[in-house]
Amino acid sequence: MAKSSAVKKVARAAASGGGRVARPGENSRFFPIAMAAVVILGVIFIVIARNERIENADNSPPRVNRDHFHSAYRIDICGENIVLPNDNVDDVTGIHTHGDGLIHIHPFVSTVSGRNATLGAFFAESDGSLTDTELSILGRTLVEGTDTCDGQPGELVVLKWVSVSAEAPLVFDENLADVNLDNTGATQGQLFTIAFVAEGTDSDDIPRPDDAFLRQYVGLPATDQPLSETDTGEPIEVTTTTVAGG
Repeated sequence: MAKSSAVKKVARAAASGGGRVARPGENSRFFPIAMAAVVILGVIFIVIARNERIENADNSPPRVNRDHFHSAYRIDICGENIVLPNDNVDDVTGIHTHGDGLIHIHPFVSTVSGRNATLGAFFAESDGSLTDTELSILGRTLVEGTDTCDGQPGELVVLKWVSVSAEAPLVFDENLADVNLDNTGATQGQLFTIAFVAEGTDSDDIPRPDDAFLRQYVGLPATDQPLSETDTGEPIEVTTTTVAGG
């Protein structure tokens, strides 16, 4: 019986925390201390996480409510220039057009700033879309390999001139929606041609956007302006046209 009694005593001690009995009010004193420690640790972790987010934040231009750039664009459908209508009234992101052949780039939200300021964001604001195989504008979708130009299968390509004085463009045939609108200064200007052309068309045969209006917009000095025989320096007049037939 003695052995059984000892076992029972051990069991009771384990169940009661070693036989220690809390003094009246002891639990109520330690509980707020423990909660305060949890709150302090939580605040510390939040501050650390916030600092890491700030250090890793994308502060490249265009920055939210700080930068305001302009780029000329041309949507070339089998040789026809398509100008998107003014979407300024319903502009919610700050990557849009006034129907003037320019992309106005002044992001209101971080989802379209820095590396997120892209052609895809521009088309989305204009009620269209751009992927590696499809271009949707003005209620019509053109698909690579399905729609044609002059009887030949069509393909999508993007040309980007990094400034108005650049002679040769960068050529993109993939990740088209991710092509950046990354001006590094309001006086630099960029140009984009988004083209649906016959498969295999040389980039030299794809028209560059008319940059006369853009150069007036950004106010570049004459020494930085590319010249041509047809350059008059007058603002361009643009009109909205329908999409050419496939």
